[in-house]
Amino acid sequence: MLTSWNDQIPILATVMQITLLSGDHPAGPITMRITERIDRTIDLQRALEQLEPRHRALIELHYFGGLSQPEIAEMLGLTVPQVYHALKTARKQLREMLTTPPQAKAA
Repeated sequence: MLTSWNDQIPILATVMQITLLSGDHPAGPITMRITERIDRTIDLQRALEQLEPRHRALIELHYFGGLSQPEIAEMLGLTVPQVYHALKTARKQLREMLTTPPQAKAA
């Protein structure tokens, strides 16, 4: 599937974090926003990895591949309503994973 973006996120995040932590840049508001964005990107990557493969593939095709629901349906031999409902389920699962506080996840 579409894994190239998934492979690049940790590398880019690490390079940015090393650059930010190297002391070459002041830790101002922009630096903090970049760091927060890196953290959110890593959280999203981890959440995507927890989705079942079918849902992850649909999210990747739609949001990262830019395909419409009818295009995905045709490509995978599904109906448009099936794609719609599967994407809805995947988004709900991602939302729950990303909004659950860390201490609640460990419990």
